[in-house]
Parts: sequence; C-alpha cells; structure tokens
Amino acid sequence: MLDAEEALEAELKKLDAALEERRSIQKALKEQDAKRLLAFTATEGNDGVVGPQHWLCDRLWEHLENWNKQAGRWQEELRFLDLRTDYQRKAYFPGPSGTLAWTLEHQADRLLEMLGHGPKYKEVQASQDVKRQMGARLVPILQESSNILRLMFGGSHEYYLAVRAQATNHRPLQQSHSQAAETS
Repeated sequence: MLDAEEALEAELKKLDAALEERRSIQKALKEQDAKRLLAFTATEGNDGVVGPQHWLCDRLWEHLENWNKQAGRWQEELRFLDLRTDYQRKAYFPGPSGTLAWTLEHQADRLLEMLGHGPKYKEVQASQDVKRQMGARLVPILQESSNILRLMFGGSHEYYLAVRAQATNHRPLQQSHSQAAETS
C-alpha cells in the first residue's frame, strides 16, 4: 500500500506542477490519465489500494472535480464533490473543519450555477426532477457549512453570517424547484 500511496502522490505532484505551468486542467490531464489516477483508489469498484479515507484521494477528487467541470460533465463533477465532502466529514470528525465548511459552500455555489443562478449562469440541461433534487440539497448543505463556521468563528463573524444569509436567501429557490417538479 505504501508503494501505491507514493506513486499516487508523485503523480499528483506532477499534475500540480503541470497546472501551475499551463493553468488548464484540460491540457494537463487527459481521459486515460484520469482513469489511471482513479485506479489507484479503492472507491466505487476500483481495485486500487489507496483510500477512500485518504488525503490523497481528496486531492485527486478535487482535481477530477475541476477536470469534469471544465469538460462540462456536471454529474461527474457533483460525484467528486460528494466524495470529497463525505471524506472530509469522516476525516475531521468529531471536530469542526474549515476545509469541510468551505468545500460545502463551494458545493452549494456550484449547485446554484447549475440551476441557473450565481455569477456564471451556466444552467445544466437536466430534467425538472433532477433539478428539484439539486435544489433540495442547497439549504441543508449551506446549513451544515454555516453551523461549522459558527462553531469555529462565532455567530457574529463574517464567514458565518455570509453562509447563513445564503441559506436564508435560497430557501425560496429550494421551494420553487420543489414546486416546479411537482407540477410537471
């Protein structure tokens, strides 16, 4: 297992260096490379020996999340975000983790963009039922993030207040996606 960990870490260092040089994950990582890197991990049917509760997996999944985002594969992007938040919940349990809080906030931001809101307005092509499911995830994700930030920084800190405001502001959005799915 140690050999596999060292090999994966070396591959991720090469990828990091390539990203610093080229600034585009699509140029630095090709389909066969992504599959090869994922094969190191013991996740979702892979025969690899690293993880899934390993910090290298979290690092890899972050790269694959970004790679899939750039490729327009939003379902895969969300899958890797889910893997990351699941890992972080378990790795940093029982204490609060800023890493998890900010990953959750990022996840909510991406869901908003996919639903056609936010700064980029890149709504995904999905059924109303799928969009309803995505919308239903928003507020719980933001609440979990804000709860962590409140524990870490206090109830008057700007980090907590910003995420709490997002959760409050998006309750109507969550309800509208639920209602839209019910009428279709």
